[in-house]
Amino acid sequence: MKLHKLFSILLLLPITFLFAQDESDVEEVVVVGSQIKGAKITGSLPVTVITAEDIESLAVESGEELFADLAENGNNGFNQTDFSGGYNASRGDVGSLDLRNIGTGNTVTLLNGRRLVQSPGYATEWVGGSYVPVSSVNSNTIPVYGAQRVEILRDGASAIYGADAVAGVINTVLKDDFDGLTMRVRQNWYDSFDAKDNKVSIQWGKTMSDGSNLSIYFDRYDRERIRGIEDPKWSDGDMRRLLPDPDEGGLGAFNDTTWRNASASSVWGQFYEGGNIFTIYRPDDSNCLSNSSSNLYNIPGLDHMCLYDSSSIRAESRTSYGQTYDKRGPLLRNNLVMFYNTTLDNGVEAYSEVSYYKSTSNKQLYGGAPLGMGSSSRNGGNTQPILVPSTNYWLNQLQRPNGDLFVDREGDSLWFRYFRFNTPRSWDSTRETWRIVQGFRGTYGDWDWDAGLVASAASSDMDNHGRQSMTLLNAALADSTPNAYNPFNAGLNSNEEPFTVSIFRNNTTDLYMADIKMSNPSVYSMPAGDVGVLVGAEIRAESMEDLRDPRINGTFVYSTPPEAANQSTFPYISDIVNSSPSPNTTGDRVVASIFAEAAIPLMENLDAQVAVRVENADDYGTNAVGKVAIGYSPTDWFKLRSSNSTSFRAPNLVTVNEGLVVRNNSQEDPLYTKAIGENYENYSIQRVARGNDALEGEESTNTSLGIVFTPGNN
Repeated sequence: MKLHKLFSILLLLPITFLFAQDESDVEEVVVVGSQIKGAKITGSLPVTVITAEDIESLAVESGEELFADLAENGNNGFNQTDFSGGYNASRGDVGSLDLRNIGTGNTVTLLNGRRLVQSPGYATEWVGGSYVPVSSVNSNTIPVYGAQRVEILRDGASAIYGADAVAGVINTVLKDDFDGLTMRVRQNWYDSFDAKDNKVSIQWGKTMSDGSNLSIYFDRYDRERIRGIEDPKWSDGDMRRLLPDPDEGGLGAFNDTTWRNASASSVWGQFYEGGNIFTIYRPDDSNCLSNSSSNLYNIPGLDHMCLYDSSSIRAESRTSYGQTYDKRGPLLRNNLVMFYNTTLDNGVEAYSEVSYYKSTSNKQLYGGAPLGMGSSSRNGGNTQPILVPSTNYWLNQLQRPNGDLFVDREGDSLWFRYFRFNTPRSWDSTRETWRIVQGFRGTYGDWDWDAGLVASAASSDMDNHGRQSMTLLNAALADSTPNAYNPFNAGLNSNEEPFTVSIFRNNTTDLYMADIKMSNPSVYSMPAGDVGVLVGAEIRAESMEDLRDPRINGTFVYSTPPEAANQSTFPYISDIVNSSPSPNTTGDRVVASIFAEAAIPLMENLDAQVAVRVENADDYGTNAVGKVAIGYSPTDWFKLRSSNSTSFRAPNLVTVNEGLVVRNNSQEDPLYTKAIGENYENYSIQRVARGNDALEGEESTNTSLGIVFTPGNN
């Protein structure tokens, strides 16, 4: 989606008080790539640094927007606009990170040099020939206003920052010693839509008389809804109708589905009876006006439809998703970060960080369709077979113009084929993340040390509305009174309320961590300079929980009708239309690691980095990874660099702990259907998988070569 902004107002209120730091008091900066202060090798590592000025010029509103603009970031696997995964997708204000397009979950994401908690929930990506659960830090929890810089290491860094840093590291550094007050107000509005985007950002800080500093950053983003019907390109699924002359030039694409993206499943349903297909048509359709009474049926008193013995689905009867869905939903996001730094009587610096993020969002979609609709539903052989039984009141009202009843002439029941419910689906999402960091740093002889504790948790609560219960639907179809569900009414007064329900999904993730690092930039002198060394240890505990609605997790067990060719029950089907079953999942892990790094000046213009890390987890054992990097700078404007590193990526907690999951897909099995001598379209295929606590980690070797050419230094 590309939304053209017509105006953007930026007000920088004249209440900014910034105090310049004395030039003699310059803090030595640690840039991602090395944890040794002042290490020369960082100048030779593939690191991209985005400054606060760069972020301001990009006019981004979130971490997702910021990282989407970076060439280093690959595909954003789950985001606000993606809803293809249905109930099982990671919904709401969420964005993923995928450095170098190596895959989601291979990037370590830091805030002020320490890990962020994983986003609650997960998505699936196509990896190695199958769909695999993946997780990521939610990029929208990273505050972009108040960031001093964003550092991106485009190289393997497992030995330095953790064995799972296969693709690299993203570190956002916030200003932790701000002094003054700055307020920014921004409003965006659009040339074609009524929506507005409002953002207020505040920075406040105060340095006390004893040198202590308190800094507070608050960011509020309020975004309004844009509906699909606000643009004809979105609201109409048949793009041929937007062309002045679709047949001009005789292009064959106008006669197939290239320009037609509307869905065959619609409220103008289609049904099977034995070998015959019956379709609901509009009253002005030629089939409804047919003089033949042999295959035309309608319901007395309902003059806006007819049921005709034909498999043809008219273009105007197909579902254009944009008629009911939101191109983007409303969103309210709040980010709050507080820092407090002080120096204790013994000279040790104490620093505290408290952050809180909360978002609420909503989005409306189109009505749901049963899984596996199509030819496979001929005899109830699809994943979610739905039968209109002989007791259905409205089935017994269908009659020919001569008064002959459908149940007497054709059959006493019908199977749903292509069909979509009229009630739009929607979801409400609330996401929260909190984080507390307490750290201390100081010196011991020639060594600098830094120790800290991190506690963080995230939650995602989703309520999904406008869904249909299979159990309640079957009861409504079996009703022999006028209160029965009427699937032949093209969605008008069909009485969907008795089986329309709301379902939920609640996810949580936790991260608790303690670490200590000691570094010395001059532990040993060599002719070309001093050797710097860092040693450290870290222990972290991670956990996740995925709680599903009782109609999804098997608490309410649904079984297909006894007449169906596909006899199935949980865990292969759920009680909710258009949603696959999923069990509740919980998992946890404790990882302890020790690590060391050395920065070695081999020559005046040749520097090396050597690092090693050993990790032990309570579920996958012990692994060691290492890295060697070299940077050669023969001139100020030309540089060569190379690195070789090993990585170990542990299986995420979902792939280890998840129970049996079954997903419906559109894949075909031609060998099976050939063996039984039937058309593959008569069968729908399900993918069955489950977590495995015997999974081993992914090992990789990362080798990189690079040339840096800086003409301005020549």
